[in-house]
Amino acid sequence: MAYTAEIEKLAATKTGVVLNILSNLRLRSGIAPISAYRRLGVPLALGCDNCSCSDVQSMFQVMKFFCLLGGISDPLVAAPLAAEALNLGTVGGARSAGRADQIGAIVAGMKADLVALDLSDPAYRPLNSIARQIVYADSGRSLRHVWVNGRHVIQAGNPVSIDEDRLDATLARLMPEVRRQLESMLTKTASVGPAFDEIHRRAWSIDIGYDRYLQRN
Repeated sequence: MAYTAEIEKLAATKTGVVLNILSNLRLRSGIAPISAYRRLGVPLALGCDNCSCSDVQSMFQVMKFFCLLGGISDPLVAAPLAAEALNLGTVGGARSAGRADQIGAIVAGMKADLVALDLSDPAYRPLNSIARQIVYADSGRSLRHVWVNGRHVIQAGNPVSIDEDRLDATLARLMPEVRRQLESMLTKTASVGPAFDEIHRRAWSIDIGYDRYLQRN
């Protein structure tokens, strides 16, 4: 298939692919050929994209979706393991950013980017497999501490450098204007909606070698 040749080129040149699975689903962009990437050895990483196209920047959700969607993309290929998802969410991301020698692993000399999870959380009781329970059971609720380059930024579940009450008050003050601007934008964009619908229709009609959509009729 045509797309397989392209993926083989990615693998041969060690070109990394960052899978922003949640934003792809949110934007209805379809599902990446995860099994082909894995089978052909493309260097992968997991990402959250940004708040404009993914509502939650949570690596817990991304890792879980990687395993779940990777498990149904090809019935003849083994589903991704939780340990693989953890690796792609840490070391894989550092590699794709060109900083594998600085971040992504707990190794002497690396920048101290660390998280501490509370193992008394129900997600880890009883404790069986750290990797599987992080990926499949933890929603981020167990997160207690975060250090970025050795700086303590989340302490006991709360941000160290952000006044949350002040932030909430600021957001409440700004929201009426934000809503007004959103309504204005929706009115202006309504006239170009049909043109974009036609662009999407043409794009969807192009055969790219595999179907990114499930049960499309």
